Amino acid sequence: MWQTLTSEILCQIFVCAINYAPFLILEPHLFPWHLGHICSAWRNAFISFPEIWTYFVIDFAQHWMASLQRIQISLEMVQLCLDRSKGCPIRFMFMDHWRLDRAESDRPKIQLYFEILWTLAIHSTRWKHAHFRTKPTFQC
Repeated sequence: MWQTLTSEILCQIFVCAINYAPFLILEPHLFPWHLGHICSAWRNAFISFPEIWTYFVIDFAQHWMASLQRIQISLEMVQLCLDRSKGCPIRFMFMDHWRLDRAESDRPKIQLYFEILWTLAIHSTRWKHAHFRTKPTFQC
């Protein structure tokens, strides 16, 4: 029965399940991944429906002690959203409270942090709404 639903109905189910909430990049476990695990038809629709992937939040303000691995996963999640949104306009928020004068041991984290920013900048022509909130001392 589930396999026979049209892609239009599946897309409406996805929209209702997500409720127009953003994908929280640093908390991917809160995203309804289970919708893509029901069957292959649902997985294909879930992956190929770009509207699911066009709104995301990267909140380092709430996760300022994120591990290097978590920041790497965040970069991968941003890439996933950009790829699966298939050129559609994107909306995102980027928030941080990082101090860039941190210890030398944090250099790999800072490099990934800027890689996320660079990845977003590459897609700037797709920005429908981009909100950046940083500390006043943020300097490039």
